[in-house]
Amino acid sequence: MFSLYIHIPFCLRKCNYCNFNSIPCPTPPEDDYITALINELKFYLSKNEWKNRKIHTIYLGGGTPSLFSGQGIQHLLEEIYNLCDTSHTQEITIECNPCTLTEEKLNYYKTAQINRLSLGSQSFNPETLKILGRLHKVEDTIRCVETAKKIGFNNISLDLIYGIPEQTFEDLQSDLRDTININPQHISAYCLSIEEHTPFERMVRENKITLLKEDIVAEMMNYISDELVKNSYQHYEISNFAKEGFQSKHNSAYWNQIDYLGLGAGAHSFTKKIGEYGKRWSNVTNPIDYIKNSQTPEKQIDFLEILTKENAKTEFFMLNLRKANGFRIEDFENQFNEPFLEKYQSIINELLNENLITFNNNALALSKNGLLFADTIIEKFIL
Repeated sequence: MFSLYIHIPFCLRKCNYCNFNSIPCPTPPEDDYITALINELKFYLSKNEWKNRKIHTIYLGGGTPSLFSGQGIQHLLEEIYNLCDTSHTQEITIECNPCTLTEEKLNYYKTAQINRLSLGSQSFNPETLKILGRLHKVEDTIRCVETAKKIGFNNISLDLIYGIPEQTFEDLQSDLRDTININPQHISAYCLSIEEHTPFERMVRENKITLLKEDIVAEMMNYISDELVKNSYQHYEISNFAKEGFQSKHNSAYWNQIDYLGLGAGAHSFTKKIGEYGKRWSNVTNPIDYIKNSQTPEKQIDFLEILTKENAKTEFFMLNLRKANGFRIEDFENQFNEPFLEKYQSIINELLNENLITFNNNALALSKNGLLFADTIIEKFIL
């Protein structure tokens, strides 16, 4: 089985924090882009590596997939169903911006068998939304959730961003309270990071905004985790919380290194054969170039990497230590044919003494305190 990711790179406007492969385009070339996606899928399904394999999950991300018409999304998915074996597909997700999502589109999504919505709500504070550069209003998010529930969607995820310039702890508490009151099945809580080539990066460089202090951000992260766990959300990955049975199956496929195929401009793919460490590749990022290459999909690939053993170890730690349950020692040893403790015992002792990890029954995971220093801890295992 493999997971299928479809990247739709068009949006109404780039947000101040966004460094994803997306371009502002209020009237995107929908038909041409969908044709290119289908052609690329056909190209891969003609290869032994991908044909006759069942699809585990489907995820439409962006950009803003909800910028496309409901008919376009339905047509795209129906083509996928005709070409692929989706008899065992467990989850079909579409990312939506509240200001581009309508009841008509939701009805098309339901007909197209989409069963999970991921809404970029980000905040329930109008001023915070302005700082982030979001176009939607608080009432747009509330309307979308109410309409989706009415139509029959019962797997809804909301995004929440914290650690935002000028955000107070009281702002965060209010945001989290409003998010919990909506009662989504899943919540993704992301700490704001300042990425290169974004408006926020420029504003920080020019001293137009001031970042929150690290101890305040850490306090926010702990507060989010505590409050969501109190309200029956499982903290199953650094930034992700879900009610029982509603963990993101698609994102879990990434963290567990299940093969995935990415279609679209800038989409990434990964596959691993038995006895190999895997390979990954990504497509050209410009959607116009992507459309131009639609008749020769082999030209879509812009980057290809064959993973070495050391590459694979790095990815093993980076992905597995994001998960709340971490990894079992035997998983590492089976994959790399190396004794784990022989190499990492001193690091484990150090981190245990600092209460940054747990190590029980040969399973290693970050502690609650360790989640605050995840990047630093991961570096210790990969340097």
